[in-house]
Amino acid sequence: MSDNSQTTIGETIIQRRIRSRIKELGTNPKAVATRAGLGSTAIRDILDGRSKSPRENTLRKIAKALNCDTAYLTGESDAIGGAGSTNIRTAPVFGEVRAGIWTEIDEFAEITDLQELEQIPCVPDPDYPSHR
Repeated sequence: MSDNSQTTIGETIIQRRIRSRIKELGTNPKAVATRAGLGSTAIRDILDGRSKSPRENTLRKIAKALNCDTAYLTGESDAIGGAGSTNIRTAPVFGEVRAGIWTEIDEFAEITDLQELEQIPCVPDPDYPSHR
């Protein structure tokens, strides 16, 4: 993948990669800002250099709107990532949840080997990448 479409001298990797993803997705800065839940000029401000160092939370929202990973936007990774490439993990099933039925946690305290439990596929929450 080439990041050099419409590059300018002094353009940051974040600017290049946001610009590139916008072009690849066939969208525009205002639409991306709206999808990310940001002000209507937020993306344009980054692309024009008025916003020189966007906050991590802002980059995370932009990455989600552009269907890519934050690490891709910052240059930490060359893999675009995003929803289509999320690593699916498994989570142990400790029991059933039923409305109105109380289950004591002690029932699960005896379990020491999580591999004995049924495992179900799950997708990690991008807002909490280090949590299982």
